[in-house]
Amino acid sequence: MFKGFQNTSRTNGFNGFPALNFRMNNQAYGFSGCSFWLDAAYGLNTQTDLAAVSSWQTRIGGVAFTQSTAANQPTLVLSDASFNNLPTINFTAGNTRFMLSSPNSYVGLGNVTIAIVYQIQSTSTNGNRLVSDSTTANNAIGIASNGANAGMNGLGLYTGTSTSTISGTTEDTNPHIGILSDRYVYVNGVQEATGSSQFIYGFNQLGSQGSTNNTATQAKIAEIIIFNRLMTDLQMANLSTNINSKYAIY
Repeated sequence: MFKGFQNTSRTNGFNGFPALNFRMNNQAYGFSGCSFWLDAAYGLNTQTDLAAVSSWQTRIGGVAFTQSTAANQPTLVLSDASFNNLPTINFTAGNTRFMLSSPNSYVGLGNVTIAIVYQIQSTSTNGNRLVSDSTTANNAIGIASNGANAGMNGLGLYTGTSTSTISGTTEDTNPHIGILSDRYVYVNGVQEATGSSQFIYGFNQLGSQGSTNNTATQAKIAEIIIFNRLMTDLQMANLSTNINSKYAIY
C-alpha cells in the first residue's frame, strides 16, 4: 500500500487522502501568477437572489469591496442565464451603484494581464466604467466599454485624464470575456486591438466612476482576475478559452 494512504495508528482502516494545495502558485484557470481574483460565486454577504450586495471579498488578493449605503448597493443575480446560470453582480440602476475597496486603497497594477467577465446592459449609456479610481486622479487606470472616453470603442483601458490608452471594437449588450494587457485586447477569444499602452497604478472602485459617482455603469460583472505578468497573445487567447469553458459565452 502506498505510504500516503497507510494508517500508522491502527492495524486496519483508511487513513485518508494526503492534503493537496489547489492554490499553489496562485493559479486561476490554469495560469499561475494570479494576484487578484474577484468572483461573484465567492465572498458575498448574501446568497439570496436579487439581494443587495454590501460586501464582496476577493478569492485571491485579500481585498474587500464594500458599500454601506443601501441606495448605492448593487444586487446579486444568483443564476444568470446569460452566464451559464452562474452568479453575477448587477450594477445597473441609475448612476449610483458602486463599491469601494476596504481599506480604501488601490489594487496595485503594473506589468499585468487582466481578465474580466461582464455584460453591458445599455449601449446608450455614456460610460460603463467597470472599474475605476474613486479620486479621479491622473495616476489612475480604469476599464470601461461603450465609448466611455475619447477615442475608446468597446472594452479598453483609460487613464485618469479620461484618455483611452488601448481599446477593442465590440460594443453590444451580449456577455463578454475580455482579456487586456499593455498591448492586446481580446473579446470572446478574438483579438480586437494591438498596439502599445501603459499601466499606471490601479483602481479601488467597481461601478459608477468619479468622486461624485456621476458616471453611470449599466453593467453586470461575474469575475475580474489580475495576473502579475504580461501574457503573450496566445496565452491570452487560451485564458479566454479556459474561462469560456465555465461560462459558455461563445
